[in-house]
Amino acid sequence: HAWEIYSSFGSFPEPLFQKNETFSEKWLEDYVAALLDRDLKDLNTGKDVERVYQVFQLLMEGLGSTYSTHSLSQTLGVSFHTVKSDILALKQVLWGFELNVASLRKARQIQKEKKFYPVDFSLTLRPQTPPDAGRFETQVACLLRRGLSSVINKNLQKLNLGFYRDYQKREVDFVIYDSKKIRAAIECKLSDEKDIKNLLSLSQEKQVEE
Repeated sequence: HAWEIYSSFGSFPEPLFQKNETFSEKWLEDYVAALLDRDLKDLNTGKDVERVYQVFQLLMEGLGSTYSTHSLSQTLGVSFHTVKSDILALKQVLWGFELNVASLRKARQIQKEKKFYPVDFSLTLRPQTPPDAGRFETQVACLLRRGLSSVINKNLQKLNLGFYRDYQKREVDFVIYDSKKIRAAIECKLSDEKDIKNLLSLSQEKQVEE
């Protein structure tokens, strides 16, 4: 029951306590508008607010997949460095966070790829976000990031959250790792049809603990 409520309203207190879809949609729209009109303008004088919002929308459409700054820049008709700066601005106003490929020594992995997630799952419930666009994966990403936060758990400061992808195109949704080893691997699975062979392969090759 608690998971169903979280899935419907996210973790912002106001929508969560109201448990009303109309209220939740209106509150989220007001929240995003406040970030645009107040926080983003205050932090980034001269930044094109509407373009930053477009970057955010494009990132939301690709939830669960890696993104290409070059591709985004071509879509919007602006420079690579402009889009890179816009994504930094999004992170500064707490709209989202990035996950990197887990960086392990002597591991043949693609190091530069990144995934973007909104800071709270409920932002995927806004009408502008495509239905089921990586929503479950975003739920898991937000909960894992929150659980690993050094502010919440000071004993986990040396653990990192990322994802796994190698040059054989094998991917695992999330891994928890330190400088030496992957400590846990997590695959998001809503049905029994999803193939978990990459998860099993990674667990055996890297001797993942969980």
